[in-house]
Amino acid sequence: HQTSGHSSKMAEVNEVNVKKVAIVGGTHGNERNGVYLAKTFLREPETVKRPSFETTVLLANTDAIEKNLRYIDEDLNRCFSHEALATPRETKEYARASEIHKILGPKGGDASSDSFDMVFDMHNTTANTGVVLMMRPTDLFSIRLASYLQQKDDSVRICLWAKNIDPPMLPSVSKHGMTVEVGPVSWGCLDAALFAQTRRLIMHALDFLEQTNTNPQAIVLPKQVVVFGREENVEYVRDVDGELISMIPEELQGADFTKLISEGDTLLVGFEEGAPPCKRYEGKRALYPFFVSEAAYYEKNIAFMLCDRYSVDLVTGEVALCTSEGGSQPE
Repeated sequence: HQTSGHSSKMAEVNEVNVKKVAIVGGTHGNERNGVYLAKTFLREPETVKRPSFETTVLLANTDAIEKNLRYIDEDLNRCFSHEALATPRETKEYARASEIHKILGPKGGDASSDSFDMVFDMHNTTANTGVVLMMRPTDLFSIRLASYLQQKDDSVRICLWAKNIDPPMLPSVSKHGMTVEVGPVSWGCLDAALFAQTRRLIMHALDFLEQTNTNPQAIVLPKQVVVFGREENVEYVRDVDGELISMIPEELQGADFTKLISEGDTLLVGFEEGAPPCKRYEGKRALYPFFVSEAAYYEKNIAFMLCDRYSVDLVTGEVALCTSEGGSQPE
């Protein structure tokens, strides 16, 4: 079992002076909670204004939003790696990614660059994730913000993107950023409770950024926070013709972040009644599933992702793997 792991120490956080913040909806056009929350903020701009910084609200994949589709030609949320941005192609999403990069970037900008200081990219998923905030493993400022939001809403989870990659997600173009993922919500639908929860969290996040600028000493955070770190994908089993011949077992459906998968556990089952498992977990290290049966990932052949629990020291940035006994040990 190979695991990507996460760096043992986060990047150092300098004093963050927040000047420009973006709230984005509709990176996937059929994820209606984010689309309509962004449209609400566009109609009510005073709700997202704060005195010490500028807030921009953006609808990302406008063509896909109009057609109620995830995307037109390619996944916009895979268009923001340096390689993808530098590879011209005739797609609606490449053109829109280039426009968004000019607005929010440049990607990789240092503290003195003109790129946005923070981006909140609002999504919804068909998986039973609840609210999960996702960001770079090295973005300690965003992890601190997410920890603050956990204090406001203890149902919030924090999950780090895979390490040692150039992330292709939209929030990666700014100095700091996070995906605000909520689920389960069906494609093209709205969920009132998750809509209201996301709105509250965005308001709290803006208040945190305002306080960062005006009175940072008043921000009280725990010394450590537990996060999930993405480790690997579990792929569906297909036949020689590429036809799907497997599905997620009943005991894993809806078990995002909650059921620990151990060596020998069933990952996928076949369609025939009483058929043996198509795939078992072979890893020595027990992991948690998330994005279980996400509808958009069938085309990517991803049944679900696996993650582990880490403790992040919010003062030093040190990262430790959480042990089964509830403690932690350095990586």
